[in-house]
Amino acid sequence: MTTLTSNPLILDTICYGVGGAAVLLGVFFVWRALFADRARGRRRCPMCWYDMAGVPGLRCPECGRTAKHESRLARTRRRWRRAIAGTMLVVLGIGGVVTPRVSRQGVLSIVPTTVLVRWATCKDGPMSGMLQARAVLASRSAGPPSWSARCEGEAWRRVFAGEAWEWQSRILVERWLAKRGRTLDDLIQKPPIWRLGTPVALLIRGVELGPPKESSPPSFSTVAPMELIHVQAPTIRDANQSTPGLMRIREPIRIALQNKLVAIGMFETTVEGLSPGQPLLDTVSDENTIRLVRAAIDPRIVVDEVGRDVVISNRGKVEPWTELDCAIGVRVRVMVGARCVGTGEADVTLGYEVWKNYTEVAMAWEPGGLDALLASPEKGVIRVAGSEELAEKQFFESPFGDKPVAWTGTFEVPVRVDSIRAREK
Repeated sequence: MTTLTSNPLILDTICYGVGGAAVLLGVFFVWRALFADRARGRRRCPMCWYDMAGVPGLRCPECGRTAKHESRLARTRRRWRRAIAGTMLVVLGIGGVVTPRVSRQGVLSIVPTTVLVRWATCKDGPMSGMLQARAVLASRSAGPPSWSARCEGEAWRRVFAGEAWEWQSRILVERWLAKRGRTLDDLIQKPPIWRLGTPVALLIRGVELGPPKESSPPSFSTVAPMELIHVQAPTIRDANQSTPGLMRIREPIRIALQNKLVAIGMFETTVEGLSPGQPLLDTVSDENTIRLVRAAIDPRIVVDEVGRDVVISNRGKVEPWTELDCAIGVRVRVMVGARCVGTGEADVTLGYEVWKNYTEVAMAWEPGGLDALLASPEKGVIRVAGSEELAEKQFFESPFGDKPVAWTGTFEVPVRVDSIRAREK
């Protein structure tokens, strides 16, 4: 047989019903005590509330009090004792309504999220909300966690559970970053220059999740993923009339920790913008740079089990790459005597490849051209010309840091047939 005390649903219904009725009755009492007894055109003594209709002057014949102004005789009568009693009834009713939640989730469940995110100490970080239950079990022998730690854990739990508003999540994230000497703007990297009419690339860098800088050793360490986004920037005319050449970006940045969206921060910045007809990168084509580029990319024909390709070396941490800081995109022509047997293009990455330090040139061969070349390689030459367009493409793929210069020189080398694609990194 089910009893009232053994059925949570019945208990919750009683708490909600009785508590809700007490709240409504208390609100009614407070309203009656503070607002119901208005003057409604009557002249009453503000001390004893004697009806002074027909009494000349401002002196009350009942208690002898003299009002300062005529308007004082038209005051609303407030019964503060009744209002206090009604307020207490409201508080008791709220207590009855929240009792089921407190009994199941604890006292922190009724604390407003705004209070939690502003009072959180931000010592433990996002993981505290996930590890709170485990920490309670692990620390029973040493006592329960501190109240501040429980408040922070509850704040992060609500953020990751989607129970907090975005502005509340932003406050907590900003306070957590500030504790580590960081801001939201520190997480975002912009390019030094960009092309008007093209969505601007912004790089949101990863954040190490851990205790503040002064804490040692860290209790955990996680890294949020790096994200590359593109935002549509306005034209020069729409961006800033007084400063031509600047694109003003005001874009909401979605901040995710451990693959959970926790805040949207407004990022504002300006980027120098160039119209499509203006050169984006400066160029370099002196003899010394041509010599370095020729030795660095080392164009050659590779014949192996993979295929037959024109191959150039990619950027590495060896000489002469260490002396080159320019963006390189090349157009290649393979000649046998006076005959062009193939054309193609390729670009060199601005960063270092993890596993591959060579690039196959995308070639278009004349019919029988490659066979004729391999039959008489000593008659062939490879002509290389730097392309500002391809260098600009490389910049767009990795536009952060200092603005590079584009190599636009030319050179040619005799055809060399090799069987090894990779070179020393």
